[in-house]
Amino acid sequence: MRRHLHIGRPGLLRDRIIGTFVFIALGTAPAPGWAHTAEPAAATRTAAVAETRGAGDRVRLGTCDMSVAAVREPARRLRRFVPAGFRLGRSLYTLGLPAFGLVVTWTMECDAVQLPSAHRRRATISVVAVQLDGPERSTGLATIANMFDLYTVALHTDERHVTRWLREGGMPATTVRSMRMDREADVRVSVPARASGYSLRVNPLHADPVGSHTHANAFWHQDRQGRLARLGLDIPDARDLACIQLPGLCGHIDAAPGSAVAELVGVRRRHFDFVFDHTGLADGSLSLSRP
Repeated sequence: MRRHLHIGRPGLLRDRIIGTFVFIALGTAPAPGWAHTAEPAAATRTAAVAETRGAGDRVRLGTCDMSVAAVREPARRLRRFVPAGFRLGRSLYTLGLPAFGLVVTWTMECDAVQLPSAHRRRATISVVAVQLDGPERSTGLATIANMFDLYTVALHTDERHVTRWLREGGMPATTVRSMRMDREADVRVSVPARASGYSLRVNPLHADPVGSHTHANAFWHQDRQGRLARLGLDIPDARDLACIQLPGLCGHIDAAPGSAVAELVGVRRRHFDFVFDHTGLADGSLSLSRP
């Protein structure tokens, strides 16, 4: 496997310093139950969210592999993809960069998704999203990926029954039967959608110093009528391999020219700043609700 290290990129020294801080901070963070607990954000939404948390359709997942990757992008560009009323999030990954937010790719391949209709389907689900501040929790420098709220820009699956379930819950899902998630020396994801296609290469290089952790993530979407939808992801025990602040080595996203994903990351190919790759996740669930 060929690896290219870009040693002349502006800000490389700053990135290495921040990366070292992130690695140390994650290594000293308390393991299970270390979630950020700041004051609730987006007060106008908080009451509605509280009423629906845990409500709605919930489906159990079989054994899943999950790759999460993030890239820092200018907040000015990201705001174009996030409706008014949502705020861009802060995190440990944007430490010292107040003018930047995070674009996050989130891909899961599960050997079973137990749908409410009794259909049990193997499925791959891939999301491209922007990290938010709230609605469920406010963010700060202690916030890391396992507790992210995210605004959904693109959502694809390879299983039409899963797509139907997501769309009935208000999420903007599209079926791409030929999408793939392959694992060899690295992780490769291909989503050959007509209008919003992209591919990912995820290259985890070391154990994540966080160790065992939970996931309680929320993916949000607002339709043209202003109605909210929430897709929740809960995983009780996860471990991952990571790549933190190694420019050019952590992988990249290739976006179809002119697509929303290409506009989101600003270029056709963008190298990831952070990667977290999980295998063999058990006892997870997805839930849909309409706050």
